[in-house]
Amino acid sequence: MAKVVQRSTYDAPSRAPVANPVSTLGVAPGPTAAQTEQSRKDAEARKADAVKGVDERNAAMQKQNEEFYAADAARKPTPTQRENDLAKVGALDIDDKEDDGSGPEMKLVMRREAIADDSSSTYKTRDVRK
Repeated sequence: MAKVVQRSTYDAPSRAPVANPVSTLGVAPGPTAAQTEQSRKDAEARKADAVKGVDERNAAMQKQNEEFYAADAARKPTPTQRENDLAKVGALDIDDKEDDGSGPEMKLVMRREAIADDSSSTYKTRDVRK
C-alpha cells in the first residue's frame, strides 16, 4: 500500500532568498557613475554619427546638383516662338540644324540598332505572279 503524506495548506516550497532591486525606501537604485558616463558617451556617438550622415547626404546632393547644372549648361535652349513661326512658314531651313548638345535620342538609336540586327528574320513574303 502506498504511503499517503498530508500537507497543510500553509506548507510552501522553500525558495532561495532573492536580492530585492528596490531599496528599503521603495525607490529603485539609480545608475552608477560608470553607467551614466557610458550612456552619455553612447548618446554623443549617436549624435556624431547622425551629424556625419546628414553632412554626407548633403555633400552627395550638392555634387549631383553641380553635375546636372553643368550638363544642362552645355545644352542649347529650346526654340523661341518666333523661330517656330519662321520654320512653319518656311523662312528657316529646317534641314540645316545645329547640334543642341543633348546627345542622340535613345528611341531613334534603339530603333536603328533593332533594324540593323533584323537581318536574320525568318518571315518571308510571297511573290505575286501573274
